[in-house]
Amino acid sequence: MHMLKRRASRIAGLLGLLTMSLCPVHAFAQGAGATLQGTLTDEQGGMLPGVTVTVTNVESGFKRSVVSDQRGWYRAAALNPGPYEVRAELSGFLPNVRSGLTLTIGQEATVNLQGPRCKWLRTPVVIRTMGLNKKSAPQRRK
Repeated sequence: MHMLKRRASRIAGLLGLLTMSLCPVHAFAQGAGATLQGTLTDEQGGMLPGVTVTVTNVESGFKRSVVSDQRGWYRAAALNPGPYEVRAELSGFLPNVRSGLTLTIGQEATVNLQGPRCKWLRTPVVIRTMGLNKKSAPQRRK
């Protein structure tokens, strides 16, 4: 009886090793990637849904894009370790870019971003006076 248990234990161990050797290596490495996550808010602190967040590995050029949910939350998982740039974009707005991020194996980095800003906030406004000069400028009343 004791010999049967011992033999069954050995067979189970060998089957386990055989199964592991037949599985692709990347199946075991899935948990080893890094994750970049966070929230996107507007300038008043309100959550921004529907913002496209592009995470770029600056060494390899690999890009992954995700879209923020109703709470302004985004998550890009299974990223290879290395230096990254995060870009938040929304149609009609200027993008917000954060660079200088370095991800390591198994890291879950949280990068909260103030979302894209309205384009009109950055558009220069030029005011020109037409037909007025110093001599013809209206006089102040005293």
